[in-house]
Amino acid sequence: MLFNIIGIIGLVYVMILPFILFYMFARLLESAEKGEPVKVLPKKKPKTPKISEKERKIIDILGNIDAYDGTSVGQKKIEE
Repeated sequence: MLFNIIGIIGLVYVMILPFILFYMFARLLESAEKGEPVKVLPKKKPKTPKISEKERKIIDILGNIDAYDGTSVGQKKIEE
């Protein structure tokens, strides 16, 4: 019973979808003929992740461990 209802709703949607797309395309062509600008959504700037001071120290320590070659070359000074 439930699958029949979902199937009928899906079938009706598939039958109506070409008309909706045609209507949207026709409106787009009309606005292009009139010279109206097409609406463009503004791009959002990606947010930079904010790292706490404690996390920054941990990352620096792990970076120092990774760069360690027996000398202090390439080591960052970490203040407690």
